[in-house]
Amino acid sequence: MMGSDPVLSLASAETAAKRLAEQFETVIVTAGSKGLAAVMSGDVDFSLPGEVVQVVSSHGAGDAFIGTLCAVLRRGLTLREACKDASHAAAQHVSAVG
Repeated sequence: MMGSDPVLSLASAETAAKRLAEQFETVIVTAGSKGLAAVMSGDVDFSLPGEVVQVVSSHGAGDAFIGTLCAVLRRGLTLREACKDASHAAAQHVSAVG
């Protein structure tokens, strides 16, 4: 994570998100298959466990996550809803063949 300790677990994602929230209003830190942690305006913070899937390839997981996150936020849903949908989209992407 940007010059800090590696993010290898959900707990380390939570720590990293809280640390980054000291500088940024909204932070999402992903921990791959472990899940993600988010902090918004220093008050709203949550973590979501990763969805268990059979991974075919992790190529493009970040693109699937970010694309879905942006689309869902654009529709006016909450950060938690957007993260949940984005995490699901990334999980489906890495488990798809082709």
